[in-house]
Amino acid sequence: MDTFHTNYGLITLYKNDIYMSHTFKNGQYWDIDSLLKLKDYIDPTRNILEIGGHCGTSSIIYSSFLNNSQKVYVYEPQMNMYNLLVKNINQNNLQNKIIPNNLGVFCFEGIGNMNNIDLDGGGGVVSKRYNEENNLNCNFAGISLGKEGENIRLTTIVI
Repeated sequence: MDTFHTNYGLITLYKNDIYMSHTFKNGQYWDIDSLLKLKDYIDPTRNILEIGGHCGTSSIIYSSFLNNSQKVYVYEPQMNMYNLLVKNINQNNLQNKIIPNNLGVFCFEGIGNMNNIDLDGGGGVVSKRYNEENNLNCNFAGISLGKEGENIRLTTIVI
């Protein structure tokens, strides 16, 4: 893993997370232009619900848009990404601002699966890209619900 010092705090990523790591290694913040444009559409007096939080780069930015009492509720189903999300929350002292949930959001509650192949990055087996193939590229943010991958817990959200 690599940890980057940014204008928005510390961000830790897997070294082989092809798209995000490349951006941070070049001294930029992932998708910062889009994230900052969203500020005009976010009511700082309301909470934010983020589905698919990855490692928390967006969550960290969103939390800065909110009043002190408001929170970002973020859902990330992949256990490795969820653990990285929690690490990024903790190393930026945002435990009271960003509330992580290790769940996928879907149309039913129960058990599901992620894809086992990184279709949008290196084309490898995702579980291997975390460890024995960590020198090969992967797009961990591009892993979708699918089959034969990591078992995950699913929930619904009713408003």
